Amino acid sequence: MADNKKILGSKEIAERLPEIIQRNYLHFELRGLTRDTRDLISNIINGITERIGADPVSSFHLFSGLMEALLNAVKGNIRFTIFKNELIKRLEEIEDPSQEEIDQILEVIMETSALRDAITRYIIPDKIKREVQNILVMEEKIRVKKMQLTERDLRLLNTIRNQIKADNRKIDMKIRIDDERLYIRIKNDAPVMDKDMARIQET
Repeated sequence: MADNKKILGSKEIAERLPEIIQRNYLHFELRGLTRDTRDLISNIINGITERIGADPVSSFHLFSGLMEALLNAVKGNIRFTIFKNELIKRLEEIEDPSQEEIDQILEVIMETSALRDAITRYIIPDKIKREVQNILVMEEKIRVKKMQLTERDLRLLNTIRNQIKADNRKIDMKIRIDDERLYIRIKNDAPVMDKDMARIQET
């Protein structure tokens, strides 16, 4: 979170929460949905709804909706990372291209929505869906400390985490408060496929 061009970490935000929830504009950059992140967002939402005099029940519903939206944003970043990995594998099968050639082709495809959507026909959607779900299940197991992950699962999870970090993928959450409304915007920075955008607009 920016504080007069200074970035505050989650610990600083938690320590300064009474002051922060009095602001009319908040901007957060999230890397994932850890237990601490969820708790911090819950405290922020509770503080804001109490400040504006909203029905206490609305705080629960608002937080639940935010968690669903944030989870979808996390899924989007994971899905795009897995899609990118599958695309690289396919490119590597073409006459043993150099890494530079792969990077150039990858950049063109990723920056061109029509090409991205066309490529999805050759990359198995169900496989990507299964891998995304697998990553989310592993993240949840770690979050609730429910089960020990295998070495293979840990390697896969760390690979995806490191790639998301290397690509600087994040989730942007902005909150604005005025006399008439509370506005919250959540956005990830992974490109959206046209078919996904159509599905989003339908819901």
